[in-house]
Amino acid sequence: MAQMRRESKLVGLFLRGYNEANDENYQVMEWPDQDQRETPAVEAVAMNRCGMRLAIEHTLAQPFVGEKDDSQPFLAVSGSLDRNSSLIIPDYDITLVVPVGAVPKGVRWEASAEATRE
Repeated sequence: MAQMRRESKLVGLFLRGYNEANDENYQVMEWPDQDQRETPAVEAVAMNRCGMRLAIEHTLAQPFVGEKDDSQPFLAVSGSLDRNSSLIIPDYDITLVVPVGAVPKGVRWEASAEATRE
């Protein structure tokens, strides 16, 4: 049930932005994914005052296979580097290139973060 509330909130936020950007007034009328649990369905169906319908589907788009699993360890190890003022070198732009999977499973993230800072 917590997942559905999260999905509902995301749909609501999307629809608010969509309405503002397009000067529209769509409101959610149906939640097919919730009502039809046994078959795949869109998250929500919204309708505007003119009766036009808009189907809304929330999905995860990953830039590469495994991105979701790779992001957490990567951010734990290197995410704080851009906020570390001791690493700033005036007049230099430093780019850190890290390959996908650079932080393997079983590695202590805290130790890796310290080694990366050093």
